[in-house]
Amino acid sequence: MPVRKSYKWPLIIIGLLVVHTAAMLTAVTIASSDRSFAVIPNYYQDAVKWDQTKAAQQASDKLNWKVEIIIASTADPLGNRLVAVRIVDADGKAVEMQKVQLKYFHFSHGGNPHDVALLARDGKIEGAIPLRYEGFHEFNLTATAGEKVFVEKVTQYVNAAARSDK
Repeated sequence: MPVRKSYKWPLIIIGLLVVHTAAMLTAVTIASSDRSFAVIPNYYQDAVKWDQTKAAQQASDKLNWKVEIIIASTADPLGNRLVAVRIVDADGKAVEMQKVQLKYFHFSHGGNPHDVALLARDGKIEGAIPLRYEGFHEFNLTATAGEKVFVEKVTQYVNAAARSDK
């Protein structure tokens, strides 16, 4: 009997590889075009410093301070809002802060983080920061009061902004 060559199985295998490659390229395109997708910068360095970060959080917890972030309900035409930070000690007395560092992002815009330093003026910590989107924001706060450093993570909902005519 003559040997008959069949190209059916090699074509099936090649077809499956082409379909798989197309599906993976589609998945990569969808994942990388999502605005909420974010690659955390310096993730490895943060992991290396995990013990230091945990120690700073435990030291902050021992201070027993509470933080309140007050966000204005109106925004300027650029989407900036006045934000005030108030920190009180265990007795409810205001803590005199020199500087507050805010690293924050909107949950659905994780790839667009902000880093803002607010300095004390007239005994208050406040400033205008970009908060364009309604929804939940995560604020990573680092506050200094003399030799003491206070760190806290705050998740807060920001209402839709009414535009001001400033």
